[in-house]
Amino acid sequence: MAKPIAPVAIAPVVVTSPVEVSNIVRLRNAAVESEQKTYGARIAYAIGINDMTNIAWYADGQKLPANIQTEKDAYYKALRAIKYTNPSNAWGKVKDYAKEDAQARGLFGEIAPEVSATGEAVETVSETRDTKTLSLRYMEELTILHNASVKKASLGDAEYNDKVRAAHAFLIQALKAMGKDIGI
Repeated sequence: MAKPIAPVAIAPVVVTSPVEVSNIVRLRNAAVESEQKTYGARIAYAIGINDMTNIAWYADGQKLPANIQTEKDAYYKALRAIKYTNPSNAWGKVKDYAKEDAQARGLFGEIAPEVSATGEAVETVSETRDTKTLSLRYMEELTILHNASVKKASLGDAEYNDKVRAAHAFLIQALKAMGKDIGI
């Protein structure tokens, strides 16, 4: 014979007015909209900072170049002015987006993470400089030099002189030999 089922206590239902419901919906939508703006603004900011340099400034322990240190200081000052509670967390997010951008664009020797068939990033163990294959080292270091050269050339920098231009042409050939598509 089956045991009788014990009655279950049900929590009282809180009835809210239509005004309270519409107010919370408005507040929720404003919060979501704010997050969208923050997210997109931080990504654009990170990309802008990447365009200011030719090194992986976002790497932990990396000494920031003077122009980026100045920018970081100004960012912190502006965040403190609006009473932002954790500027270092916001800067950390900017650094994360900068790394993602660098990987996507192949900046600073970054390589995009491997992606599985489902579109998920495949975790790989980080390699130290001593354990990287020679091919990987070539690809990374030649890419860094290529990106720096392209930036100097696009700015009309005097440092991009005839000698550098000739060396850059060989560098492009080397990247093509390694199988890198640089769009030229």
